[in-house]
Amino acid sequence: MNPTLKEGAEFEEKAMAYIENRLLEMEPEKKGYTGMLKAFDNQQKESISAYKLRLTLSGLSKTESDDAPEPDFPGFVTTIEQELAFLKPAEAERNELLALEAVVKQKTNLGKTFSAEAYQGQIRELKKTLATTWLNDEETWEVFTTPLEEVMEIDGTADISYPDPDRERLFAVFAALRLASHFLVVTRTLLARKYAIDEQKRLYPNSGGGDEGDAFRHVYVNVLMRRWLGKNLARDIGTLYEIIRPNEPRHRAMDLHNNYVGYDSQYDALRGHWLLDVLDWPEMSRRTAAFIENSSNGHYIAAWSGAGISPTHPSTYADAYAIANTVSVNQYIYINP
Repeated sequence: MNPTLKEGAEFEEKAMAYIENRLLEMEPEKKGYTGMLKAFDNQQKESISAYKLRLTLSGLSKTESDDAPEPDFPGFVTTIEQELAFLKPAEAERNELLALEAVVKQKTNLGKTFSAEAYQGQIRELKKTLATTWLNDEETWEVFTTPLEEVMEIDGTADISYPDPDRERLFAVFAALRLASHFLVVTRTLLARKYAIDEQKRLYPNSGGGDEGDAFRHVYVNVLMRRWLGKNLARDIGTLYEIIRPNEPRHRAMDLHNNYVGYDSQYDALRGHWLLDVLDWPEMSRRTAAFIENSSNGHYIAAWSGAGISPTHPSTYADAYAIANTVSVNQYIYINP
């Protein structure tokens, strides 16, 4: 209509006003036309922004475990404050993570600002401070206090890192998790673990070791970790947990199998929308619970025999893994009741 107008802000404003006016002229009784194009334009801009964000996420640099991030991996921000603003945990969780990060920062300055004895004093004081919180458990403290040399001595057999036997990489990840520069990984891991434990208690209040509630927790925490950390870190952290806290062979085999279901075989079905559900942990819990409640998705192992193994309860990890490997990777395993 006006060839002198060039494409740009002025063109868009005049074109939108013209079309809206013409709509009102043609159907004046439909007052709702006013603003219709503007609303559509805003929707279009949101779609374009989402598309650009997806392209940006797919081009993020590699993570500490040499893991190329997936298109739905949200990446990390610069500081713990920015990370907490992104994850939006409850106020109590936020304060406790900030306190834990402060101790980790102190630890990286050993020999510079204070002694190892002073660090242990900081640990004791923090444990008192968090005595009634969700971070008050030995599993959390072991990550930050167990010397790497001791972890290297735990279960020296080659099968400790099943299904991936690269022990050196696993221990490198363990060491990295204890550094302040990698505390953002720890933050997401701890939150994922808390949400998984809370949801297991809510959905399976009578759950015990090795049952369907236990399977839910392992599948769900690995969905969360892959969503927030990427596939390789989710796998490595889950395996490290089994190394640091040794478990009975059949329980470890079950746990590692169910971890895989969460971070790999069923991940796409359980994660939700690649962008909209990135922080929607309740939605991922709902999907995981529905998966667990569908009996066709589970595999119950009552007597651990088969695959050439005779004992009812295998005494070695290798034997337990051999039995667990006979179960489809698309199914979760439970062994109790």
